[in-house]
Amino acid sequence: MKGKLLKKKLLITIFSVFLIIFALFGTYALRHLYTKNIGLHLVPSQDFTPIELTPWLQNDHEWASLELGESGSKMASIGCLVTSIAMSLEHLGFNITPGELCTALSENGGFTPSGQVIWNRIKEAVPGADYTYSRIFTSRTIDNDLKNGYTPIVMVRYYKTGISHWVAIVGAKDGDYLIMDPLCADRKPIPLYGTHGRVYSYRKIVKRQ
Repeated sequence: MKGKLLKKKLLITIFSVFLIIFALFGTYALRHLYTKNIGLHLVPSQDFTPIELTPWLQNDHEWASLELGESGSKMASIGCLVTSIAMSLEHLGFNITPGELCTALSENGGFTPSGQVIWNRIKEAVPGADYTYSRIFTSRTIDNDLKNGYTPIVMVRYYKTGISHWVAIVGAKDGDYLIMDPLCADRKPIPLYGTHGRVYSYRKIVKRQ
């Protein structure tokens, strides 16, 4: 009888653990799907003095016509992410322009056939550089990055349309994050939510340890 009770308790324990794991995974998956499809309205906990980044534009004449890998697409049209990465790299002390980064990534298989950046090739294109990311992130994630001197890169919908666009967050003011936008001709920080709305993806450029 005692053996049967122990076996029953063991089965109940295993089942309970399974339910907890399933619930945690389910919650994580749902949060990821929500972020990816609905996006997050990120609100800073405080103002942050903008970090000064070199205000590069993806359509600068020096690299506007460069092709991203063999995609056929040019920096001027889809080079927002490459430009945002280059701004973050330069802030961390890497001497590289968006054009040079595009070339380095192209030479190291850093683009998909459609011209999307292959993130794990950054460390090959730029020795000493790397990136981190999380599918689940919050305003606290961004706040911590800014406090530690990083400029997180996030994907938005360009001017709240369906077009994906990447920008670098550099600060915060009056309840909104401030960004450097590779398509902002004024070359100065502008509001994140007030301009583009919600955030759908997050990355951070770092130095390799």
